[in-house]
Amino acid sequence: IGTGLGLSLVEGAVAAHGGSIVFESEEGRGTRFRVELPVGTEGALRPAGATSREPEQDEAKGRILVVDDEEAVARLICEALEAEGDVAEPARNGREAIERLRREEFDLVVADLRMPGMGGTALYDELERMRPGAAPRMLLTTGDTLSGEPEQLASRKGLSVLMKPFDLDELRRAVRSRLGARREA
Repeated sequence: IGTGLGLSLVEGAVAAHGGSIVFESEEGRGTRFRVELPVGTEGALRPAGATSREPEQDEAKGRILVVDDEEAVARLICEALEAEGDVAEPARNGREAIERLRREEFDLVVADLRMPGMGGTALYDELERMRPGAAPRMLLTTGDTLSGEPEQLASRKGLSVLMKPFDLDELRRAVRSRLGARREA
């Protein structure tokens, strides 16, 4: 079962590198996607539509731990955040994230709510035990749009939840908001 996030993130990552995706679909034969990327162009790592400018002083940049059991999703999220000037590093699951958080300092943790073993809720609870007041340090992502649990969790614990599929602009806004809240706390 997919999250519905893959194609959206791929499109955003390709656009961030100055490329494009072309697809051809024929009933009964399937769909073929062609990804076209520039080779070594100056603007290859700039988000689509971005101009060459210095980051604004009030833009919150940070060191971010991205936790997702889908390696490709974690990599794409990291890449999108790095294009914004953040330092983003992936972790494969909640347990790996906790080990990293014990040794290293991160400004924000972006974590999938549903992962095998230790999901986003358990990760939050452990982070809260390690460092009380962890809510501003977390942004959860989920494809669970039906149960209502993500909204209840957000309300009970003061967490931000980003619903999948999201586009890269939504991700960037949510991260900027969480980093800003973290700095104000």
